[in-house]
Amino acid sequence: MKKLILCPGLPRSGTTSLWNLLSCNDIIKGSNYKEIHYLSLLHNNYDLMYPSELINPHASYILSKNEKRGLSYPYNLDNYISYLNSNSNASDFSQSYFLLPEDFLDEVNSKLKDYFDVKIILIYREPIRRLISYMGMLHSDANFFGINLKDKRDLFVEYVNNPKFQSLYKDVKEKYERVFENVMCLTTEHFFLDRKKQKKLTEFLEVPVIDILPNPQNVRNYNVQLSDEDLKLARYKLKDSIDVYEKLI
Repeated sequence: MKKLILCPGLPRSGTTSLWNLLSCNDIIKGSNYKEIHYLSLLHNNYDLMYPSELINPHASYILSKNEKRGLSYPYNLDNYISYLNSNSNASDFSQSYFLLPEDFLDEVNSKLKDYFDVKIILIYREPIRRLISYMGMLHSDANFFGINLKDKRDLFVEYVNNPKFQSLYKDVKEKYERVFENVMCLTTEHFFLDRKKQKKLTEFLEVPVIDILPNPQNVRNYNVQLSDEDLKLARYKLKDSIDVYEKLI
């Protein structure tokens, strides 16, 4: 059965570096597009943690991009499977999938497992640094679409105080582990430096070797002006996610 590698995020955690690494090692050979967000568009309901102002512009942008890739609207799971099968080694690294609800993922998996040996890779980053980078990414996206978002610091504090976001790392991990049979969690700060962790990924993906690339991809230093009190609040509020992250190291 053909292998399918799905990496649903988390965003700003090294998904691009991981995709490029596996692509350069021919593990996902033929997968020309890292992110098609097909399942998010099919579900047609973004999670409330994603800024509402960005939902329609982002969806329209991806629909337009996918149209040029031969993925026509309306979407359905059969066409998604056909697209995946058109690649010699199938993969989808759409970061928006971490937001998908469990009942929808159950529906997706019930179809995928008839065609693919599905391997899920979740890649995590230290929660506060990831959130800072995520705020920068959201503002970068908003600038691209000509939309004004809240000040980065205010948006950061809003996320930190969101109970759903506070348990995000645990909830995403447990959700995917309940739905899919094969799930592996990585931490970006350690995977790219630790040969033992790299070997575990080769075993998980059932490939002989992965040659690490010298330079990470899509690395940007976003600046968010935060006070010591803001960071103290983040460490307190995000303790559940920090604990999950530290257990993965």
